[in-house]
Amino acid sequence: EKLDKFSRNKTGEYAVDICDSGKHLLSIINDILDLSKVEAGKMRFYENDVDLIEICDTSIRLLSNHAKSKDIAISLNAREDLPLVMADERMMQQIMTNLLSNAVKFSLALGQITIDINESPMGDIIINVTDNGIGIARDKIDDVLEPFHQIETSYDKTEVGTGLGLSLVKAFVEMHDGELKIESELGRFTTVSIKIPYNRVIIEKDNCVELPVNFKDAKAV
Repeated sequence: EKLDKFSRNKTGEYAVDICDSGKHLLSIINDILDLSKVEAGKMRFYENDVDLIEICDTSIRLLSNHAKSKDIAISLNAREDLPLVMADERMMQQIMTNLLSNAVKFSLALGQITIDINESPMGDIIINVTDNGIGIARDKIDDVLEPFHQIETSYDKTEVGTGLGLSLVKAFVEMHDGELKIESELGRFTTVSIKIPYNRVIIEKDNCVELPVNFKDAKAV
């Protein structure tokens, strides 16, 4: 009886491992397909009004279990009346989820991750994702934006990755006419900054909505 119970437990563990491996493989395949579509100019791009706070909340929920397993705290700082932006919602969700996933992956136990969303004096929306993890050497920052490139450290041997996340983030940000910057110091912190240009910000004036000048109803390019 004890042997049967042990066998059932091990079978359950194997099933979970197989399921996790399958999800990871599917994620890799989807990332490769997305990157291939971007490079071929075949990525479908649908614009709609997007709530960045909702996007961030969803990403935090998706990464909450991984963060809790490492005792990492995640906080979001943004004003409640932050304007909506005209963007592809799926891409924005993938951008935030990839950035947060990287931050959790390379943060040490009891770490802190913050997401700050602000408006620049020019009206751009600036999103900063900061962690106090292992950091990146300054001469390696450009390298991590290249597809399939992974920085070799003793730490990342315990974490699984493909080196596609930041490449996709950069591509998706640029499809929104935005900019991505990385600031980091080895062993101290990493901040990934995304700028969404002011002409994608939806401004409300006297109960009327002023759409960005480049807005077109759900389009594909």
